[in-house]
Amino acid sequence: MDDKPDAKLKVTKMASTDKKSSSPERDVPGTSDAGAIALTNQLRITFPESRQTRHGGYLTGGLRAEPGRVIANHRLVKHLGRGGYGNAWLAENTRSETYAVIKIFKSDTDSRYFAQREIDFLIHTARIYHPNVVQRLESHIPVTGPATITFEVLGPNLENVIHYSGQKFYINVIKRITQQLLEAVIYIHGLRIIHNDLKSANVMLVISEQDVSNLAANSDLTHNLYNIDITNPDARISVKLADFGLSLYSNQIPPFHPPCTCLYRAPEQFLTTTVDTAFDMWGIGCVIYEMVAGRFLFACRKYRNMEHDRAHWMQIAARFGPIEIDIFRPELRQEIQIHIDSDGNLKVDPMPDELLNFYQTGLDREMSEEEAEEFSDFLNQFFIYDRQIRVTAPMALRHNFLHSERSQPVVADEHELTIHRASAQALAAPAVPSRVHGNSMENDFKEHVRIREDEETNLIDS
Repeated sequence: MDDKPDAKLKVTKMASTDKKSSSPERDVPGTSDAGAIALTNQLRITFPESRQTRHGGYLTGGLRAEPGRVIANHRLVKHLGRGGYGNAWLAENTRSETYAVIKIFKSDTDSRYFAQREIDFLIHTARIYHPNVVQRLESHIPVTGPATITFEVLGPNLENVIHYSGQKFYINVIKRITQQLLEAVIYIHGLRIIHNDLKSANVMLVISEQDVSNLAANSDLTHNLYNIDITNPDARISVKLADFGLSLYSNQIPPFHPPCTCLYRAPEQFLTTTVDTAFDMWGIGCVIYEMVAGRFLFACRKYRNMEHDRAHWMQIAARFGPIEIDIFRPELRQEIQIHIDSDGNLKVDPMPDELLNFYQTGLDREMSEEEAEEFSDFLNQFFIYDRQIRVTAPMALRHNFLHSERSQPVVADEHELTIHRASAQALAAPAVPSRVHGNSMENDFKEHVRIREDEETNLIDS
């Protein structure tokens, strides 16, 4: 199956090169003036050896991907990353001579299934353009060979910026990014879509045309350099929510509970079989903390001597109090029954370390006492166990912490975002029927759990 672009995308010619990015013209570049950033303030992502990408490598089915090879009308330029089901490449469209990112899936049955699944969700999200949701340009699922999805070119993800740049976001920049992320979630929730894997690695920075050209020209796989200054309080940084491979429809109960990255997983995702938009709000809370503190909220790497789930439950209970099981009924998983104590709470190990609370974390980032209190109140609302009263995206967007003189949204004005929200509600459609049913789907998701666990181990170890 071949899909044509969802919409005609206007491309602006760069002053310094004839090559162009395929990003829509409305994208806000990473800075208000890319040429004015001092070299010392540029954003440099330096990858440790364990996370450096390498050119080449055989994909399942015997297809070799390497620079210069043409796949789905795109000439491969630079390998950007590798996931459980395939690889992402910067590529040049051979017809339009524009740059794009092409995601090349493996050729096995599971990978093709998840490719089709992601395409279905991307088509749904593209019914109306939203400035904070990644744009699919084309997709191809040939009869034989790997499936591909082509996207607009985006910059580094938040995970790489936070952990591999040596820089810290200015607090007002964090507020702006949070606003944009909440707007993206309002939009997809209006379409009855749960992202279900909301983490820093799936939030991408928009970059300028010049940065796209620089990315293509840089053959050094140890680092990437961008004309973005995250330490500037007035930096015009735009982000987009990406990777809908694990997404769900909120009015659809899957035959097998889909996995997501453990570090961002809500308690109900461990304990129940429910499907809820509240999953995404817990994940956003984890991302906000990660941006402010510069580290993961749940430090599972420190507790390798215990089972991963137990380590996670221990940290959740230490931060947010006893995990009362009755909150999670009647969808409680049967296997959880043996983990309930005499008080009706989830059994957890004693926490060996003292954890900084959110107020103290804010003070560490040089917030005033008043702002640190607002930050603590804001963030705690994302981690309420009862998903019926956990904060929603519209509620979070109105919180005082996000509103200061220099922290107004820079991506779209209120009128445009109101249209997005209303249109999303109007376009909300019944769930797309599953293409795979019964044991076949269950096996797909079990295999996906295994792949995700492997990726998660690599994340924790790096």
